[in-house]
Amino acid sequence: MLGVVGVLALVGGAFTGAAGADAPTQDGPTAAGYATAWLADQLDGQIPMQNFGSPDWGVTLDAALGMVAAGSGGDQIDAVWASLEADLESAVAPGGVDAPGRLARVILLATVTGRDPRAIGAAPGADLVARLEATRQTGGADLGLFGSQSPTYDGAFRQGYALAALVAAGAAPEQSSIDWLLAQQCGPEADGGAWMPYRADLSVPCAVDPAMFVGPDTNATSAAITGLTAVGAGDEAVEAALGWLDSVQETDGGWGQMVGYGTEPNSTALVLQSLIAVDAQDDPRFADRAATPLQALLSFQLGCDVPEADRGAFTYPGSNDAPNGFATAQAVGAAAGAPVLFEPGDLSDGVTPLDCTPVTTSTTTTVAPTTAAPTTAAPTTAAPEVAGATQSSSASTTGTATGLALTGTPAGTLAAAGSIAILAGLVLLVGARRRSAA
Repeated sequence: MLGVVGVLALVGGAFTGAAGADAPTQDGPTAAGYATAWLADQLDGQIPMQNFGSPDWGVTLDAALGMVAAGSGGDQIDAVWASLEADLESAVAPGGVDAPGRLARVILLATVTGRDPRAIGAAPGADLVARLEATRQTGGADLGLFGSQSPTYDGAFRQGYALAALVAAGAAPEQSSIDWLLAQQCGPEADGGAWMPYRADLSVPCAVDPAMFVGPDTNATSAAITGLTAVGAGDEAVEAALGWLDSVQETDGGWGQMVGYGTEPNSTALVLQSLIAVDAQDDPRFADRAATPLQALLSFQLGCDVPEADRGAFTYPGSNDAPNGFATAQAVGAAAGAPVLFEPGDLSDGVTPLDCTPVTTSTTTTVAPTTAAPTTAAPTTAAPEVAGATQSSSASTTGTATGLALTGTPAGTLAAAGSIAILAGLVLLVGARRRSAA
């Protein structure tokens, strides 16, 4: 892993931006609708969705939450919920141990779809709010931290989501849990305002540890903003976090997981949702790059120049325009304009796929994306309001990074680019697996 990170440091932002494709739309809710249609196809095929060739409830829950935020895909949401009730323990307790991030996502999904998070499936274990609260550590150095699993890679991330979920369910989080998250923030050093996934020794300044693939992290910082905003705490901490996010925003308007890794859709979506949570998505300090955060996110959506089955999905840099299930699942809510914690709106059963049917006139012939009629009723985009985290693809396109097209580029250049893509994919694979497990 150290070697992989070293190579990434050398190539810098080699994979910044989408793979040359024009975004099918610059309108966030419209883009969310196209992505929802692609996700609906994946969920029609299998629940839970596939991720690295295996069923993955983390990606599935992100997809379901995004679809609800976009206001469509009601049939698929009902199917996800039925599968959840039938296989609840696999979803919330991978390895037989309650995972606070998974519990939080199911609680959030229950609240935005009008279901009771305290009565899911059959007893015992049907009260997910009680189960989440029971994971809180009641002593030791990590007093207040949710979950007994190692927090090395997801401590702040799962804490932020857990706080938001408890607020959504009408529960008041213990002060120790809020204090734990506040204490984890980086100090006044260069990365002051950021969060790392976890700081075992709070006296040690935040710094990148390439051997462990951790450091000041936009994903952890975004989740911390979400949690603190939900509970109405840490105004100064949140403002410091926004300042740090401004300082590490890429020139194209997006974010990577850590500094120097280049813009990618997952991290950009998570940051954008945290900005929406504090009504800072239109803050001028985040709009002084080549594009806005939303434009940077939408640049990764696949349009009419890819196979029909891939249209509407979001891709990941370096994957040769392969549709990425995790990126799509995390991008939908942000594109729809929803924070992690949002008020439910109308939910239509229909979805609106990207229609690339050529439009022909007597004088010209053009190909332009148009909005197809929904499969049932026309979807309505929810109007979310603030109430207070891989590679996955369809069966026909899987893999971390597909081969490069033969374009006449010299073989040495292709080999080098391919090696970099593979190394980047290894890093992204490890990071994405950890975020999905969270």
